[in-house]
Parts: sequence; C-alpha cells; structure tokens
Amino acid sequence: MIAVLVLLSSEVILVNRLVEETTTYQLKNLITTFDVLWWITPAFILNLFVKRFLWIPLEERTGRTIPNVVRLFVAAVIYMLAGFGIIAFVYEQPLTSLLATSGVVAMIIGLAIQVNISNVFSGIVINLERPFRVDDWVKIQSAKALTEGKVVDITWRTTRILTKDGYILSVPNSAASEAVVHNYNYPDEPCKASLNIRIDYTHSPEKVEKILLDALLSTEGILSDPAPTAFFDGFSDWAADYSVSFYVSNYAQKDDYDKKVWKRIWVHLRRAGIVPAVQRQEVHTFQGVKERGREEAVKPMALLQEIDVFTAFSDEHKAYLSEKMRCHHFSAGEIIFKQSEAGNSLFIIAEGVVSIYVQLENDQTLEVARLGAGNFFGEIAVLTGKERTAAVIALTKTALFEIVKADILPLMQEQPQVAQLISTVLIQRQQMTESQMKLQHESFVDKEDIYQRILRGIWNFFGLGT
Repeated sequence: MIAVLVLLSSEVILVNRLVEETTTYQLKNLITTFDVLWWITPAFILNLFVKRFLWIPLEERTGRTIPNVVRLFVAAVIYMLAGFGIIAFVYEQPLTSLLATSGVVAMIIGLAIQVNISNVFSGIVINLERPFRVDDWVKIQSAKALTEGKVVDITWRTTRILTKDGYILSVPNSAASEAVVHNYNYPDEPCKASLNIRIDYTHSPEKVEKILLDALLSTEGILSDPAPTAFFDGFSDWAADYSVSFYVSNYAQKDDYDKKVWKRIWVHLRRAGIVPAVQRQEVHTFQGVKERGREEAVKPMALLQEIDVFTAFSDEHKAYLSEKMRCHHFSAGEIIFKQSEAGNSLFIIAEGVVSIYVQLENDQTLEVARLGAGNFFGEIAVLTGKERTAAVIALTKTALFEIVKADILPLMQEQPQVAQLISTVLIQRQQMTESQMKLQHESFVDKEDIYQRILRGIWNFFGLGT
C-alpha cells in the first residue's frame, strides 16, 4: 500500500511541477516511465503476496521446503504477464506480431538448448506429480547409475541429493523423471527395514519366530507402531529362511538400526542355543609353512620367542620363565599401575592395547606411547628396582602376562652378560619416553649416558656390580 501511495503521489507531484518547465517530449517520456512502473510495481507486490500468503503457509503446514523451481516459475509467469501488459497498453504494440517473432527466436534457442529445456520441463513435471519431495530419502535407479540419499533441492535443471557419504550429487531432472524412484518417506514418514536370516531347519519355526521377535522388541529406537514382525519364509537347499521387518522414524539412521537389530538377534539366538546357518565349503590350498592357531600364538613361550628383550636368554631359560608367568585380565579404562608406584614385575601384552602416560611438572599428563599385543612394559622397575616411571591404562579389554623379579633373578645370576644385551634393547624404550618429554622440556638426551645408566642400575639391582 505504501508503494502504491508513493508511486501515485510522485507521479502527481512531478507532473504538476514539470508540466510548464519541460518540453512535450520529455513530459511524455516521464508519463511513459510511470505507466511502466504501474505495471511492474503490482507485479512485484503480487509476487510478495504469493510468497507470504501461499509459499510460507504451505511450508508451515507441510513442514517441507517449496522447491526453488516452483517459486521461480510462478515469479517468471507474473513478470512475463506484466511485460506483455506494458507492450500492449503502454507502447500500444500488437502482441500477435511479437509472439510470432518471439516464436522464431524461441525455436532457434530451443534447438540449441534442448537438453536444458528437457530438464526444465522435467523439473516442472516432478513438482506437479511429486514422486519425491524436498527432505525425502529416495533411491533413484536409472540405466546408468544408482543414487541414494536425501533430496535437498529441486532446481530448474537438476535434483540435488545429499548422499550418505556427505556430498551433494546433482541428477538431471530428465534422468530423475525417467528413472525408477524408491521413495522411503512417501506416503508415510516411517521407513520399513527388512533383514533376512537363515537358521538350521532342525529348530521349530514357532520357537525361532518368537526369539527373533523378542530381539526386535528389545532393540531400542525402533517404532512399536507399526509393530515389528518375524516370519518363517520356507526352506532353501541347506537351511530355513526367516525374515524380520521393523520401522524407523528416520531413514538416515536405518543402517545404525540394522546393526543394533543384528546384535540383538545374535544375543537372543545365542542365549537360546541356536546358531545362524552359514553355508560352508572347503578350499584346499598349498601352505608352505603351517600357521599357528590363536591358542598357540598367545602361549607364554610363543610370546617370549617374539620379544627382543628375551632373545638373550636360552631356550631353557625361556621355558623356565614361561612356567612362572602369571596371566591377568583388565577391562577398558582400568588402571594397570600408576606412576611412582613401587614395582617388581614387567608385563607382556597377549591381547589388547595399553596407553603409557607420564605426569608432567605442571600437573598435566602426556601420552608417550601406545602398545599392543606382543609388546611389554614395566621393565625399568623389574630390572633396576626403581619406581614406576609412567602410568599404564588399558584402552581395550586386555590380557597380560606378568614376570616378577624373583623369577628373572636366577637367570641374570647365571648369565651376567645378558644385562648388556637387555640394556641395548631398553635404551630404545627410554629414548622414546625422553624424546616425548623433550617436546615439553628442551633438554639434550645423550644415548651413551642412558645406556650406562640403565646398565649400572641392572647390575646394582641384581647384585652384579663391582
């Protein structure tokens, strides 16, 4: 309303003031300008009305964004009609000749951009038929590709899809309109997911269906309405086929719910003493060297054979140590020992991962290493008698073998030269820790000094020094 009043008052004021001061030609151009504005201004206001009283209420009612192609198409029609009005009533030109001339031009341009025109009209058809909408999760299957993701926009030329990998994929509207479209959110928002599993046919179908349904009902997050289902689908050549189906509220989380359901199915079947059927076949291949099984690989003797610090010991000494080693189990996050604690044992990792932390002077902690299966730690305390120089925490479920000073002392007394070989190995571990500390404190670390320090500590601790 303000725009109309401003336009009306401006025309009256300017014409009255300039009617005596300007020529007839200039006055005519001024009036023509206002006549043009009287067509453009209502078109602009009408476009605002459509946005405010049509697009915004539709978005609020449906909860979905109106595609830009629809907005631009309506705006283009409004301004095109205003342009025809200006030509016909302001400039008093016949529209028939204009349409004829524009038709020839349009034909030439159309031949040049026929692919884009096909995409534009396909985009209009998509918005009219609505096989998918903005924010829908879809799978578009064409002859050339298979696209799955969330529709984020439908433009004049392309349909933009946000894939599960997090990138935008632009599919031409002509390809999207001709493709087979699987819409996971239409007509209902909940998305159905199905999984297939094979069970040994010796088990009762009623029992297996009940167990599978229990697994579905105990899975947190899946919808209770519609209710999940479990069905016996018949027999295959080697097992009984079952299928389960359930609904999730958001298709974007379907893969996560699939994993949760599989875990719950495994737990419930295992508790019932049922194992999923797996088709097996034997493949015979040549093996030059027989590989060790897991049980053999984690035996104490096998671990001692693989660790450098124990290579100096004879096979008899390793066998003696393997009989003395004690096994310990730690949960993730459990502290194995703290810094500055007294200790008289070292640990060998059979399974899991541990983190080595050092307490700094400013009350902060620094992770200096992470060790996995086949590594050892705590050797400084057992070989030199010093306090623990670092704290050790289990990062995952961890199995450790412990060797105490009393077990290794007789071996060191029989082979004093072993101390030199052990010092060479331990120097690398000590340098690793001190190099990490060097990042915090600019101190110089001398390799020979570390070697002599460790060697003297081992000799003195085991009573071998002079």
